Amino acid sequence: MNIQVAIYDAATLGYKRSIEWNKESGQVECCGIAVDRDKGQVWMADWVQGEQLYCYDLQTGGYVRSLTLSPAPSLQQGIFCQDGCMLVSCDDGDADAGSFDNIYSVDLETGEVSLFRTMDDFILTGEIEGLTVNPLNGDLVVLSNRGIWSCFPTAVHVSYWACRRASTRDTTGRSTICTFTPRISNTCV
Repeated sequence: MNIQVAIYDAATLGYKRSIEWNKESGQVECCGIAVDRDKGQVWMADWVQGEQLYCYDLQTGGYVRSLTLSPAPSLQQGIFCQDGCMLVSCDDGDADAGSFDNIYSVDLETGEVSLFRTMDDFILTGEIEGLTVNPLNGDLVVLSNRGIWSCFPTAVHVSYWACRRASTRDTTGRSTICTFTPRISNTCV
């Protein structure tokens, strides 16, 4: 197994170095990577054994710790970190039965997990994958195998999101961009 985080120069896109996976951590694969810029850490999620998140020091590459999730969301896909909180997208719905997937928030100090939102804004259920926040406008973007969900933050801090679906639709099931507008606040911590 060769799990690692490859680090590239942002200006040149040239390879700089890798952070090697710690075999003693208990991690068996990697489904998502997120950087905590404030603490200089990189986190990895494990789809197979999703009870923990795994943290490495971004400068030294050393293994810092694992964080036990309580309760652990199943079938984790992507992770995004900001303001001491991790958002975790999960393929925990059932597309064939019309059951939607969810996004959870994780407190990076305690490991406490709470439902952030159910992704019932998609026209067709599917498998949500990665998620990120657009640094230019603060939009939360969630990739799904049947669409993309984008949302505008309701406050300056990107840890606040709440949205409602606009009229954009694609009934073919192909990937589309759906834009959402603010409705109410929902905090990540």
